[in-house]
Amino acid sequence: MTPETPLTSTVIPQSYPVIRLSDEEVENPMLVIEDFFSFGHLPEIRHMLWQWYKCTVTGIFPRDLQRSERKEITHLFEHLEKLVEAAHLLNHRRLLKKWQSRDAS
Repeated sequence: MTPETPLTSTVIPQSYPVIRLSDEEVENPMLVIEDFFSFGHLPEIRHMLWQWYKCTVTGIFPRDLQRSERKEITHLFEHLEKLVEAAHLLNHRRLLKKWQSRDAS
């Protein structure tokens, strides 16, 4: 690999199994992004992430949060897990196209 060669051009993209996505979401990962932002708008997501961060760092989870807030954080985690899988699929497909077009040249 030369200094000007990007790493992505030398690495074969890996396909890892997804376990949280439905068949429909695997076919169209953008559905997961749409679902994520229907779960909460950006300011709400930021607030939930801040609550989650505070809970994990300070250990206040059981004391200071109401049941509905704990449930919200749990749902946020589930959505984030799916979002990461969808992002992996989108990135994998992009790298695969790049890899295939490189080989076709």
